[in-house]
Amino acid sequence: MNAERLHARVRRHEGVKRRLYFDSKGILTGGIGHALGNTGVALEVQRAMLAPGVMDRDLGLETIERWFAQDITTAENETRHLALLRGVDFDRLGDLRQEVLVEMGFQMGSQRLGGFTKMWAALAAADWITAAREGRDSKWHREDSPERAQELMRVMEWNVALMGET
Repeated sequence: MNAERLHARVRRHEGVKRRLYFDSKGILTGGIGHALGNTGVALEVQRAMLAPGVMDRDLGLETIERWFAQDITTAENETRHLALLRGVDFDRLGDLRQEVLVEMGFQMGSQRLGGFTKMWAALAAADWITAAREGRDSKWHREDSPERAQELMRVMEWNVALMGET
């Protein structure tokens, strides 16, 4: 896995927010997609927290980078574990596909990534086209992050042997 390439792509997709904010699901978030909880905050609490001065403090680059390093490590460890549970040899997927799966885990969490059962089955069979098709056949692709999902599934289906990449 190429950590530098993975980090750059996750940063591009997530953005870097120096202040706390509520994501599209109402989850308090900051930095580079770092969720400070795993459930949405009630609308009335969000309104109170959005009052001037409440969430205006700069998180600081040191905090943002520390959170990012922890989150990427967690995503990789959980994705490797999922692969093992699904009968996929993570180390034989190649760098690009590993990065795709880790980024998916970073964005949606391991529980949701684990729910892509047909994609995992296709990965176990080294059927990259079907794996990408199954990744696209999801709420993640249709509603949550269509552009990001499309980009990542294009990488998933590439014939990296012909491209000379890993």
